[in-house]
Amino acid sequence: MDFDILAVGENGIKIPVEVKFTSRDRVSIAMLRDAGAKTARWKAHAANARPLLVYGAVIERSIREWAESEFEIDIWDRDILLTKSKRTSAALEQFFQGDSDGKPDPTYSERENTKEHVEGVKVSEANIRARGEELIETLRAVPSGKTSAKAYEQICQAVIDYIFVDDLRDVRSQKRTVDGLNFYDLIYRVRPTHPFWATLTRDFRARVVLFECKNYGKPIGPMQVFSTERYLSVSALRPICFVLSRKPANNHAVQAAYGAMRESGKLLVFLCDEDLEAMLRAKDFQLSEGGSADEREANDPIEILDQKIYDFISAMPR
Repeated sequence: MDFDILAVGENGIKIPVEVKFTSRDRVSIAMLRDAGAKTARWKAHAANARPLLVYGAVIERSIREWAESEFEIDIWDRDILLTKSKRTSAALEQFFQGDSDGKPDPTYSERENTKEHVEGVKVSEANIRARGEELIETLRAVPSGKTSAKAYEQICQAVIDYIFVDDLRDVRSQKRTVDGLNFYDLIYRVRPTHPFWATLTRDFRARVVLFECKNYGKPIGPMQVFSTERYLSVSALRPICFVLSRKPANNHAVQAAYGAMRESGKLLVFLCDEDLEAMLRAKDFQLSEGGSADEREANDPIEILDQKIYDFISAMPR
């Protein structure tokens, strides 16, 4: 067994614990994704509890909550450790301060007020963070149903443009195919400079990606998948579609997407409002952290999208 601690409590509780210590003050999305996946492997050794990942650094709350939900584990970061530690809190604080050359980790409000952003424009952290939260509020305010379908498509476009500003270009809305029979909501040209998009477009021979916006009050079913699949075309280099919906797709819809992938090589990725909110908060965090190109890539919300695709492909039956 490779986990670090097996905590045994009353009532048969057993908690395998994975401990990660890093010299960095904050944990990136990429780091948390890898550590979360490793910790989830110890579920078979847990009893009446979930595996626990403990990090000796600060984790952005929204990212921590996403990882806890995605991997079905519990996560404690430095702040949670200090809150829970009672008698040993002074020793822990001294330990963490010693690790950072006597300088305590600055709070979020103490960080620099501005960071260089896209095209060299100075943007305050408060405004950067407000953009994602503002989009979340607008998304939640749009009612489900046919009458608000256009409003939902518009907010979805704003979300996509914010999260993938450097990767997806030249959006076209409500495009009609040449035969006049089919419509799709949003289509983007891919700028394959990011490793994720370069790999995805190469693997599926895609020049563009589609986004279908389903403003249904209930989970979408297989019929919505069948109608969306008609818009996709492997020969036209258009085999990828991200299906956006208010609620997670039901199991029959997922099975239909498996069929499209298995029989035609078409990839349909389901993203509900909860997924969009997680990526929006991750984008806020990425921009607020700034840093080098490697650090920005490590905090890219694309990590969340890549995990969704991995979950889908890894669970697909023969």
